[in-house]
Amino acid sequence: MNAILVFLQKYWPRFLIALAIAATALIIYNSVNAGWTLLYSYSQGSAIGGVVCIFVGGLSLVNSFGGFNMASFYFRRKRIEDRKEDLYEYTERKKEEHARDRLCFLPYVIIGVLFVIFSFIALAIVQS
Repeated sequence: MNAILVFLQKYWPRFLIALAIAATALIIYNSVNAGWTLLYSYSQGSAIGGVVCIFVGGLSLVNSFGGFNMASFYFRRKRIEDRKEDLYEYTERKKEEHARDRLCFLPYVIIGVLFVIFSFIALAIVQS
């Protein structure tokens, strides 16, 4: 139980961001397509929001394994010229940073899965 509280205290901003991403996708879907009165539209919108949130969690996971280090190094290098750091030093520094924050993708996946579960429950209610 203590580990869960420490996890929530460390990553609560990411949970809020994930909730905002999923809720925004739900609002956009319901505003554009189906409307606000049908439970079926909430089901579809929450599924889309959940999948988008899981996708963001996947991108965060790839980033935590260093998948975007080379691209971010070259974009950063164009912006900041005063720091003379080569790609190897940058990659090693990022590895140390990512090692401290290994579970950064998990809040996005948790919120996404909750939205998808809500979608399945709402769809089951609509179908019955």
